[in-house]
Amino acid sequence: MNDIFRWRIANAEADLPMNPLFAHGIPSPTQIEYKDHTTRISQSEGGVARHGYINLKVMWGKLTTSQASTLRTFVETAKSGTGLLYMTINKLDGSASNYGWVDISGRPTLSDIVPDQPIVASTGYLHSNIVLELSNITILDDTPSF
Repeated sequence: MNDIFRWRIANAEADLPMNPLFAHGIPSPTQIEYKDHTTRISQSEGGVARHGYINLKVMWGKLTTSQASTLRTFVETAKSGTGLLYMTINKLDGSASNYGWVDISGRPTLSDIVPDQPIVASTGYLHSNIVLELSNITILDDTPSF
């Protein structure tokens, strides 16, 4: 299955399977940056083993005005409701060969959306380097179905 079908976004966990990004006109992200929270602190010092991510940044190199507005609507709806945004993202499990997908929830923040350049023969603009950050991530399903 093409990865474009696996990227999903929703304002409710139950809606996640029915909301691939491409169905909303949003392309797959161009880059993802995870802030790992697997830090080693010895147990004698009160350490606890933790696995996963505490936050991530999902980045798009270019989005149209319509695509950026759709993304903003998801974030604003999340903030005015439960405060959570739900996504299906790709992940790395500590080795480049172990590639998979997880359903997550997190508190969203969207970078400022500033017009970059007009689109020829259109009333819209291209916007560069749009960043959606999710913090306080919870992994909901580490084997989502597609």
